[in-house]
Amino acid sequence: MSLAGWRTFIAAAAAATSVSPQIARADESGISFWLPGLYGSLAATPATPGWSVATIYYHTNVNASGGAAAAREFQVGRFSPTVNVDLNLSPRGQADLMFIAPTYTFATPVLGGQLSATLASVYGRNSASIAGTLTAAVGPIVTTRNGFLEDALVSYGDLYPTLKLKWNNGLHNYMV
Repeated sequence: MSLAGWRTFIAAAAAATSVSPQIARADESGISFWLPGLYGSLAATPATPGWSVATIYYHTNVNASGGAAAAREFQVGRFSPTVNVDLNLSPRGQADLMFIAPTYTFATPVLGGQLSATLASVYGRNSASIAGTLTAAVGPIVTTRNGFLEDALVSYGDLYPTLKLKWNNGLHNYMV
């Protein structure tokens, strides 16, 4: 695809997204602050003092598609054509991640509870792509542009330090 074709494709994609009825909203700017499943059932139960290692494999494969169409009549001198524009986009994303979380649980009680320290990290591959078709028609003249963009990254992520202090009272467990 020529540079002019890419510019047309990007301009049409930007126009289609700018007319969205509302913006996306999410906690933590759309990313999770906590690792999925890190604080589920039995998270506050006492652990055996010493070293332990937890691993979490996370796989996701998401895709979507959508289209937008618009028609506009404008006048150039005595000529008033109608321009029809149709944009179809198909984004796709995939992630294969491995979280590794070594933890040390102290044997000596702290404030009457059990203290543990974890330093987790992530390693894996992320990929994203978008395919699109832009069709514009002015009277009998029709032009279509196709485009495809793709990128992938294999890397490691941030470190997630965590301190946990757990108390046990019979069947009841508490954690900070």
